[in-house]
Amino acid sequence: MAAILGWVQRRWNEVLEPVVSTATVEQEAELCAVWERELEWWKTQRRLAGDSLRKPITQVRMLIKGLPVTEQNSWENPRTGEGEHLGLKVCNLSEGEWVAMNARNQGVTQERLSQQVLLKDPDALVQRALSLLFSQEWADLVVGIAVCTGRR
Repeated sequence: MAAILGWVQRRWNEVLEPVVSTATVEQEAELCAVWERELEWWKTQRRLAGDSLRKPITQVRMLIKGLPVTEQNSWENPRTGEGEHLGLKVCNLSEGEWVAMNARNQGVTQERLSQQVLLKDPDALVQRALSLLFSQEWADLVVGIAVCTGRR
């Protein structure tokens, strides 16, 4: 499992896990209220919005997947037909919010693609980058690495 952000782990330990791990299907409304308060805390205290919510939500959902699933805390996911912990149903964004978040990402990608400039002689560029990588000068090495990785 990937490393969980420190603040996400703390919030899980202090706020979410005590409620999520004991919640039953009958307590779904209470669990929803805890999740809404937690999301609000993320947005106000951590100043997260839009796509920056993706990673912490995914990490919380990974933590929930580690909890035992019982008859009292499970629901059937209509997409998979599988029984899952109730926390996976509640600790999420609505489908509309995920769609909007993904649409913003697609818009950014489309904008970037519309402004893309193709290289005229990529083979010459690669040869020049290789010669920079074998240089004894640190500045040449930095430029060579930047060219080879495509980063600024």
